[in-house]
Amino acid sequence: MDIDKNNIQMSIVCNVTLYKRNAKNKRLIEKISSKNTVTQIALLGIAKYLCDLFISNDTLMSTYIPKYLAVGSGTTAATPTDTHLTTEILLNDATNRFEVAQKIIDSTTHDNYVTITLKSYIPTTFDGTIKELGLFTSSSGNTCWARTVLQSPYLIKSEGQLVDVIWTISILSTPTIPS
Repeated sequence: MDIDKNNIQMSIVCNVTLYKRNAKNKRLIEKISSKNTVTQIALLGIAKYLCDLFISNDTLMSTYIPKYLAVGSGTTAATPTDTHLTTEILLNDATNRFEVAQKIIDSTTHDNYVTITLKSYIPTTFDGTIKELGLFTSSSGNTCWARTVLQSPYLIKSEGQLVDVIWTISILSTPTIPS
């Protein structure tokens, strides 16, 4: 199917910001922002929603909702066909993905967009360099909803530092331009 990319009427923009703080005084040490690539898993979930395929199947719908954060050390550029990080890093002894701690829909009335904020964190016990991040729909498997690769210098986290991770998903309606 040919799509007229000059006439796109809706888009999804997903960005992530990391705030590294001193654990003792909570002062900001570093802030890194990055644009994400939304994957085919996200697009398929939206398509299934629009086709009314979730009404009687909450379990199916839940497989398309971003709920987990993962970090990695890979530097391969993100693409819409990504299903996982290049090299996922174990965040603690038990798991390499952490559940999103808070989800907020911005209820402010805007002319042409709605924003969803997902808040998470990287455990204080984690010590290492973060080069890529992913938002996932499950705690394991190839369920990447959005992925980004940070630009150098990468985030270097020492044990005891706090890192808050804020994902912002904006769904925009763009007016058509008459020809």
